[in-house]
Amino acid sequence: MELNENDSEGFYQLIRKQRDPGNTCASAFIFKEEIINTDPEIREAWTDYFYDLATPSENPNFDPIFKNHVEKDVQNLHKYFLEENQHNIEHVSTDMVEKTILSFKNGKSPDELNISAEHLKYGGSLLISILAFIINFLFKHVHIPALIKSGIVCPVFKSGGKPKDDPNSYRKITITKSVGKVLEKIHLSRNEDKILERQCNPQKGYFDKLCFVHKCLLKHVNFTSIHVR
Repeated sequence: MELNENDSEGFYQLIRKQRDPGNTCASAFIFKEEIINTDPEIREAWTDYFYDLATPSENPNFDPIFKNHVEKDVQNLHKYFLEENQHNIEHVSTDMVEKTILSFKNGKSPDELNISAEHLKYGGSLLISILAFIINFLFKHVHIPALIKSGIVCPVFKSGGKPKDDPNSYRKITITKSVGKVLEKIHLSRNEDKILERQCNPQKGYFDKLCFVHKCLLKHVNFTSIHVR
């Protein structure tokens, strides 16, 4: 598929799809020992539920070693990208932006601004140039505004015999900004190896490009080193 700002048929298919209300029915579930069964109540309950999950709190059962690894990762990556590498950032071309956008799948949910991958694909050369300018500006200043980092939280049922009326039976999926996805993919395509080099071993076990045996070995070595002390 190529970018085509003159493809009016494809564009209006996208508009019609987004105007389709779909299934707006909501099921009742139990939240804080109360039965919730109306759309406004359910939305408010999910807001409270995810707010509680996202609010930092001290948990005595949390693994302090893992927490320390994560904090060190953040410090190392912050130092590398902000203090050591800020003046050596490669320019992002319009070709790279276009290639990144074309790699996205169609038919995915739009973000909170109702922008989907198809909007970017049909946006034409002017949109590509504007995105390239914005991305280069953000890379230069090593800053991503909150507007690009925000997203829509969607509860997805885990199935497996779990009760549908229990909020804990749902996995939180965040639909992030379409423009932010372009920014993130370009950043990772350039810096994935550098990030891996600077990650602690436990975190490397979650890296996609490592083979299964390597992941297991890293976790085993870390587990052994912790418990042999």
